Amino acid sequence: MSSPRGWPRRLRRLAALDGLTQRQREIVDRLLQGERIPSIAASMYVSASTVRNHLSHVFAVFRVHGQSELLTLLRSRSEADT
Repeated sequence: MSSPRGWPRRLRRLAALDGLTQRQREIVDRLLQGERIPSIAASMYVSASTVRNHLSHVFAVFRVHGQSELLTLLRSRSEADT
């Protein structure tokens, strides 16, 4: 799955508005690119549990209940920006 053209810039704008940290934005961006949690954890030199912990904070910020709901929300916001 590929992310929409120009997505990182839009993601940064959305993330800044929603108060995400740089680390949280990095994880969300990787999820949008189709990367799985174990792969994200390995490349960031943290445990999968740490990635899940960051994601739980992201879910709270966006008021969603899971990964697919988050990705759907971000993609719909991205399309609205274009």
